[in-house]
Amino acid sequence: MTVTLKVYIRSDEQYNIWEDIQIAELARQLNISRGSVYKWKWQDKIPAERVVQVEAITGIKREELRPDLF
Repeated sequence: MTVTLKVYIRSDEQYNIWEDIQIAELARQLNISRGSVYKWKWQDKIPAERVVQVEAITGIKREELRPDLF
């Protein structure tokens, strides 16, 4: 089963940061558990300490991933 991670960047719009990458693949690249990444999905928020790493993996600017921080 493929699960996509979505991050809300506007109150009425979702930005799908994953098109083909599975949560398991992101977890592997970050060297963390899949459960941690699922938690981000459920909370609709990437932790501040992981934003730069996710930006490097996905190519999506940190300002889009966490506009409340950058």
